Amino acid sequence: MCGTQIEIDFNLRELVLPMKIKKRSICHQCDQEFERLGGIRCDGCGRSQKSIDLCEDCQKWEHQVGFVINNRSAFEYNDAMHEYMKQYKFTGDYRLRSVFTTEFEKLISKQQPDVIVPIPINKSTWQTRGFNQVTGITSNLRLIEALETINGSKETRQSKKNRAERMSSKQPFKLSGDVEITKKISHQRALIVDDVYTTGRTIYYAANLLLTLSPMSISSVTLAR
Repeated sequence: MCGTQIEIDFNLRELVLPMKIKKRSICHQCDQEFERLGGIRCDGCGRSQKSIDLCEDCQKWEHQVGFVINNRSAFEYNDAMHEYMKQYKFTGDYRLRSVFTTEFEKLISKQQPDVIVPIPINKSTWQTRGFNQVTGITSNLRLIEALETINGSKETRQSKKNRAERMSSKQPFKLSGDVEITKKISHQRALIVDDVYTTGRTIYYAANLLLTLSPMSISSVTLAR
């Protein structure tokens, strides 16, 4: 991220035993700028708070859609994460996909999902950026791409919208036209993965579609909250 050369101090076990040395893609100083989420959090969206009770936003979601999705995130969306997303997503630096892969995939695996469904990107983004930022970070996992974007949707970046604009946005997704893919959701523990949970609008739109496929349960994991 900062261009500093990373120096690795090997321990005796790594030097003596025939094992693969894990490469670091971020220096200690940059790593310390990211705030890992822990402690007491909302039982719905995963927001840090004083109790596990549903926060005000999740109570609104429960009233609006009839359920609350259980979301867990690895990091707080602070200034460092904002700059990371800017460089990774909007500048299109694909090398940065590996910075959080290990931690993010561990959090995903901890949820014990049967199927993992990534949030898709539209054709325009594919043409300009060349990759899906979510599947880039989760490249070591088997993903079920059960969702597609609707033509003409999500043209305005979510990051450019205020809360009211996000909440009033139209359904941007549709189920995949591949019946064999959508069949894999039925009676399974489905996990939606995305990069950032802001208002929850994107996650709930995705969840509403997946619910029509009769999964056993639906939850979500995002890199940042």
